[in-house]
Amino acid sequence: MKKLVLSILFVISPMALAYSCNDPIPYCKEMQSCEQAKFYLNQCNAGRLDRDNDGIPCENVCGKKGKSEKKDDKKSDKSKSKKTSN
Repeated sequence: MKKLVLSILFVISPMALAYSCNDPIPYCKEMQSCEQAKFYLNQCNAGRLDRDNDGIPCENVCGKKGKSEKKDDKKSDKSKSKKTSN
């Protein structure tokens, strides 16, 4: 049981130390990751990061569905839709 608790703390601790509500909240264009944007929105009540109030912060970083969008993901989505339409 002790090992489980210690391993959970080991995993969580770096994430907790990575961002702080005491630091100035960066603008969306300054976010390094979607995780960072979600932290500031949820933990620091930084509503300005979610302009359309859909619960997804910094859509330029997190994408429309709340996950980081990559060009490869968009291509695979298009190829899937072509396969299903045939």
